[in-house]
Amino acid sequence: MKFRNITHLMSLADNLIKKNIKNVLTLNDIIKWNKQRNIGADVNTEVNINNLKWQDMGNYLEKNFYVKDNKNIYIGLLRTAYTYYHSNELELIIINDENYNEIQSINP
Repeated sequence: MKFRNITHLMSLADNLIKKNIKNVLTLNDIIKWNKQRNIGADVNTEVNINNLKWQDMGNYLEKNFYVKDNKNIYIGLLRTAYTYYHSNELELIIINDENYNEIQSINP
């Protein structure tokens, strides 16, 4: 049985997402948004940065992240990445929108 290095798989998946998806908001973007979220007339919910980390779900990984809203209606649009893994290898990374519709896949 091969040793599974989950941290390595999470890092690999992050790099693939950054390489293949444009306008991913950084942690600093989110922190800045949280500090300025209620300036003006709008009241916006704070983004919990703890929810933006990879979660090991047993046989697959899951992560929420945000991408820039090109229409500039929102600070960012929620995306969720899923990927199954075997030993030290990732399978296809599936990206869903906030309505759980698959919008992209990334082949490692």
